[in-house]
Amino acid sequence: MNDFWDTEFYLSHGCYLPSPLLLNQADSFYFAKDAELRFVYVSRGLLQLLGKTGPEVLGRRDVELFSASLAASFESDDRMVLESEVILQDKLELVPGETELQWFITVKSPLRDPQGRIVGLEAVTRDARLTHRRLEPFHEFARCMDFMRENLHRSLKLEDLAAVCALSVSSFERKFKKNFGSSPGQYLKRLRLEKASEWLLRGLSPAEAAERSGFCDQSHLTREFRATLGLTPKKWQEQHAKK
Repeated sequence: MNDFWDTEFYLSHGCYLPSPLLLNQADSFYFAKDAELRFVYVSRGLLQLLGKTGPEVLGRRDVELFSASLAASFESDDRMVLESEVILQDKLELVPGETELQWFITVKSPLRDPQGRIVGLEAVTRDARLTHRRLEPFHEFARCMDFMRENLHRSLKLEDLAAVCALSVSSFERKFKKNFGSSPGQYLKRLRLEKASEWLLRGLSPAEAAERSGFCDQSHLTREFRATLGLTPKKWQEQHAKK
């Protein structure tokens, strides 16, 4: 599978194709969109991740590829980048994969022609789990990551997590966000959503998945699923059970 790009777009605007350095990172994926927010470049890594071919993505908008809620969130960020002419740094995003929930840390920037005019946007998104997995053995949070995963079913407080790292709560929060691009609470919620999705795929009921993943109850799990994915755990379970 190769990268796909809109030749007419790049030739008409005189834009340079992305550097191979951006395209060959093991945990990162590149894409670009035009001013109408249609994909004009998709790296092969991203195509593999989405399980789609170039023709299925090129020229499409997010609403044609993702759920309405996810597409609205993506496009809101895109428009902010285009209209404000700013770089969106380290946005934590979730995308439902074929069998699990996948988290990404995304940077978006205006795409300019040789005259400096904005003709679209480009982005690099990193697979948060792959990135964290590579870093965990080498930094001070490795034990904390293990502690979180082993105790998801428990009510975990910041004091508990900071103590594992032998840090004060304030230092722990500050260093955690610097390392991971999200707060400890956001990261813990991500782990619980991933674990709940695993239990749902194994056939457990939403209530059982909620209990085993550390959510207060089924209603709590449902609220988080709706807020993150735009659908209920049961609906997500039914959709993925058909695959």
